[in-house]
Amino acid sequence: MQRIGNQLFDGVTTVTPKVRYLSVLAWIVWRYSEARLPNSWKSFISFAEAQEAMVVMANRLKSRSIRNLVGVTKADKLLDSGGRRFL
Repeated sequence: MQRIGNQLFDGVTTVTPKVRYLSVLAWIVWRYSEARLPNSWKSFISFAEAQEAMVVMANRLKSRSIRNLVGVTKADKLLDSGGRRFL
């Protein structure tokens, strides 16, 4: 767990956001495992990025007042574009 935290939270200094994000990360790891995708760091990172983007977009769909998420600006642009797919 410490290695995951050091790798993924490099530069993050507060504890509370780390704990919250760790639950999201655990969910992403579980989903990756359930999807039976390749045992590859590159593949996992691509998958995790897409899952994180989905979480940000879902939050922004719920309320535009939610601001403390990485990728808010891009999520807003995609949501405002009127597109039906975001791949």
